[in-house]
Amino acid sequence: WEREKELLARQREETTITTSPKLTGWGNALAISLGLVPVGMTLATMGGDKFSLSWKKFGLFLTMVPTLIALCATLKFFIKRKNSATNSEIDSLLSLFIQRTKEIQKTSTTRTPEPTAVEFAQKFKDLLNDALNRSRRLIIVMDNLDRLPTEEALKAWATMRTFFDSSTPQSQSRIYLIVPYAPEALSKIWSDKDNTSRSFVEKTFQVRFHVPPPVLSDWSNFLRNQLETAFPNHKGKPEIETIIRLFRLKGLPENRPLTPREIKLFVNQLGALHSQWQDDIPLHIQAAYLFYADNIKLPEKDLTKENFIDEEVLAIIQEDEWQKYFAAIYFNVPPDKALQVLIGQRIEKALYTGKPKSIEQFVKVPGFEQLIDDIITRNIVDWSNTQPEIMARIPITLEGLGIETPRIWETTRKGIESISKPIEQFGPFEGKGLRILLEKCADKNGEDLAKHIIEIIKDSLDAMINKVELSND
Repeated sequence: WEREKELLARQREETTITTSPKLTGWGNALAISLGLVPVGMTLATMGGDKFSLSWKKFGLFLTMVPTLIALCATLKFFIKRKNSATNSEIDSLLSLFIQRTKEIQKTSTTRTPEPTAVEFAQKFKDLLNDALNRSRRLIIVMDNLDRLPTEEALKAWATMRTFFDSSTPQSQSRIYLIVPYAPEALSKIWSDKDNTSRSFVEKTFQVRFHVPPPVLSDWSNFLRNQLETAFPNHKGKPEIETIIRLFRLKGLPENRPLTPREIKLFVNQLGALHSQWQDDIPLHIQAAYLFYADNIKLPEKDLTKENFIDEEVLAIIQEDEWQKYFAAIYFNVPPDKALQVLIGQRIEKALYTGKPKSIEQFVKVPGFEQLIDDIITRNIVDWSNTQPEIMARIPITLEGLGIETPRIWETTRKGIESISKPIEQFGPFEGKGLRILLEKCADKNGEDLAKHIIEIIKDSLDAMINKVELSND
């Protein structure tokens, strides 16, 4: 059957090799002189008055030419061999007359014509007779026809007919062809204007089984089993039921039944996320992210909107810091740094410019005030020593955002008290910030703070006056 397979696949090949010798210059001269020897012998032996002695001598010379050529070639051979460092190029005396064999290799591929359907059917019939017996069955499954291009799908359908038509009565009861298909997929293949697909199915398949879509109770149990199999450490925990509730709300198609493939795809995607984050992010939050991932176009804008997640989903997941977890997954950063990556730069800019309106949309984001405190704490030494005007503007931003957290104001106060140099860019705006800080912190050593602020203002004004005087000079 290997040979039969090669014939059907048109894979037989034939290779021919042709060799031919080639004479050298000495060889051509010797061949020509040998051809003239009979003429020379005739002239040398001819008698009578018609042939003078000169012609006889000429004939004798012709007969001697091959010998002279051979002697000259031999002499040249030994001279070259004596002067040559190696003998690889002068192997024998014969090489002066005949070059090495010139080999011309020609490969020709002989392929049989493409087998016809009749030939294929006959071969397939013979194969069935040899392979099948009373105890053996042949089951052929052709799946995913709807994923093929239209032309290839039609060829596949035509091939299936061969499996039926080529079977003998003896083998018909032992060969089965199973084709899972969706009716709408066949309609696309045939561009079904004349109901061609239905007619073809009715003529091709003797038995058809209808697979009903999974009912609601079945899909929830199926999803639960898939989740518990994929995440055994969460089996029996509330997260599994929470994910099922999320899927019921966001994962069910509206106009068609749910398929097992869609459930498996969701579980696989969730497994990919969990393999990266483990339990650093709650499993049900990872599941919620899958339903909203495609909606994140501008993360800074989308993930800070209050209504980005539906109220029903918020009621299910019961997590106030979902923005932090979503940002962590989106930016692939630890959850405790997610808000910093998401809106940290905007907050930092608002703090050192004193413009609270630029970030007021983030006020209701969980963890917002903690992020502000972290930014001030992280930069307080640098700002106090090198850019004290920033510390003077921070109170304006905090008041504009309505922040009353004592810890943040106390951190800002420490930064102001650490200023030990004049504020070069001091003006009414910076003076307003120092006044706001004094009003917020007046109940705790307010007198000492006031004295320090007055000293800062005095030093800053003196520095500005000196700068003006120097410029006038």
